[in-house]
Amino acid sequence: MSAAVNLAAYIEAATVDGEERSFTIELGEGEAPIKVPGPHLWSDAVLEAVTPHPVKAAKLLLGEAEYARFAKAGGTATILWRIVRERNQASAGESKPSAAS
Repeated sequence: MSAAVNLAAYIEAATVDGEERSFTIELGEGEAPIKVPGPHLWSDAVLEAVTPHPVKAAKLLLGEAEYARFAKAGGTATILWRIVRERNQASAGESKPSAAS
């Protein structure tokens, strides 16, 4: 029989040194950066849209206004998902093990 997982402890363990695994994308001089939440903070709507609808998922993840700013700066959904994938792979070694109750 497998051990139960304490959801709150699991979410807390998904942080690195008390910081959520989010990151920012700098758009350029004079532009505010865009914050991208860590995957454990993504809504179910984002997760459902990622594979069949990457642009829709990108807009859900960032919000329409932030995605518009990202696109205006030259970003695309493909670029966003590549950044997300690279950032998550880079920090995978930093993540803490899952907490069980």
